[in-house]
Amino acid sequence: MTTTPLDFSPDHPGADGNILVSIILPAYNEAEALPTVLSDLQRVVDDRYEIIVVDDGSTDNTVAVASDYPCRVIEHQFNRGKGAAVQTGLSKARGQYLVVIDANGTYPASAVPRIVELLASHDLVRCERVRAGEYQPISARLWSWSLDRLLSLVNGLDDVDQLSGMYGLRREAVMPMQLESLGFAIEAEIGIKARLQGLRIATFPVEYQPRRGERPLYQQWRDRFLTFAHILVMVLTYNPLATFITPGLFVMLAASSARRS
Repeated sequence: MTTTPLDFSPDHPGADGNILVSIILPAYNEAEALPTVLSDLQRVVDDRYEIIVVDDGSTDNTVAVASDYPCRVIEHQFNRGKGAAVQTGLSKARGQYLVVIDANGTYPASAVPRIVELLASHDLVRCERVRAGEYQPISARLWSWSLDRLLSLVNGLDDVDQLSGMYGLRREAVMPMQLESLGFAIEAEIGIKARLQGLRIATFPVEYQPRRGERPLYQQWRDRFLTFAHILVMVLTYNPLATFITPGLFVMLAASSARRS
């Protein structure tokens, strides 16, 4: 799962002192949603911003649609996963503030200025989805809640929407993270490493909106399974005491008590 370290330093070859904010949209088959997303973003940005659409090997018209708007389009030749698309966007970004937004139309572009404002005094800003239950099936809500609780209990993260697809990072905060997740576990990895590094974190609510376009059910369940598996690996990697050593001690104590009795 290890990837080549990315250069996020302010003086890397792609850096541009005129760009303050890079908005990164990881996109896979989002041709239906992108016109709304990109149009909404154009209303809240100025010449200090750049918008980067990372097409993750889409089989629809995602690239053609994105190319009709004033943004940079980066293409993966095949589908590599959301985390890979986010990492590609981060590596090509020129801004000092990096904002990631799902390209499916579920997050409000109007929240971008607030993220940027908070990044002046925080390292990570995460948007908490509210009213999501109106547009998500109960299985999706239970899924998000369960993973939030797992990350809270084992890794000490707050239990507020750790898998939100809208968040911002300062460039210097991303540099030491050495992100590895290629799929939907990327947000959990960022949260875990942000806490380990003692980063300043802010959260604020945004209204979750109905998704534009459909996503096959088999892809949803496949991605949930892979995300859960990857998060378990991170839990073992970054908190072995809570997930391995402590249960092992209980087993040893139980076995010792059984022998004495």
